[in-house]
Amino acid sequence: MPRALKTDKFFLGAIQKSGRMKGKRLLSFNYAYSGDTSKINLQDMIDFLKEKGVEPSSVEVPRNFITSTNG
Repeated sequence: MPRALKTDKFFLGAIQKSGRMKGKRLLSFNYAYSGDTSKINLQDMIDFLKEKGVEPSSVEVPRNFITSTNG
C-alpha cells in the first residue's frame, strides 16, 4: 500500500505476513493528517473504505471502542 498523504484522513496498511495477523490489514486514523481532525466522522471512514475497495461490513470493531455522538 502506498504511504498515507497528509491529506488522507485514514491509513490502511499491510501488517505481518505471518502469525495471527496474517492476511489482515491495519486501519487507523492518519496522525499526519493536516486537516481539522475534529470534523472526521464515521461516514468519512465508510467512504474511505469504499474508495480502497474494502467492504465496511468486513471491518471488525474492537471491544474497547468508544466515541461520542451529538444527538
